[in-house]
Amino acid sequence: MDKIIVLGAGLVVKDVAIALSKNYDVSCADIQLCSLEMLSPQYPVTVFPCNFKDKKSLSELICPFDLVINASASTVGFETLKIIIGEKKNVVNLSLFPEKVAQLDGIAKKNNVTAIMNDTPDSGLSDWVLEVTEKILTGHLSRKGILHMKKEIITD
Repeated sequence: MDKIIVLGAGLVVKDVAIALSKNYDVSCADIQLCSLEMLSPQYPVTVFPCNFKDKKSLSELICPFDLVINASASTVGFETLKIIIGEKKNVVNLSLFPEKVAQLDGIAKKNNVTAIMNDTPDSGLSDWVLEVTEKILTGHLSRKGILHMKKEIITD
């Protein structure tokens, strides 16, 4: 079974983790223990406390996973995405931040990484993430680099 880690356990992304856990081996990490505690006893989601500012811990944490969902706080979102791409992990990015991700496109292509950027999170997010996750993990999305999506169906 494919392994997915969700970075962040805020209100919206909890629904994403729960939805993914129906078809995948899902883990969730956050610095806020209270957010993680609300997930672990009720759903089949393994939880890990993690400070995403600690680059070494974050790199070690994501190592065994097939896909990373980055929903970290905007203050650390860009640096977190940079670490994920540097570790050669495909990623669906839900974190919003002011930095320009175009500068990571060359690194993503060099590392053979698909990085899907969702620029407009909303109530249909769980379904969109499920769809994108399926396409990445089954190999139906072969494009590499930074791809900006606004809930469109992704096709190659």
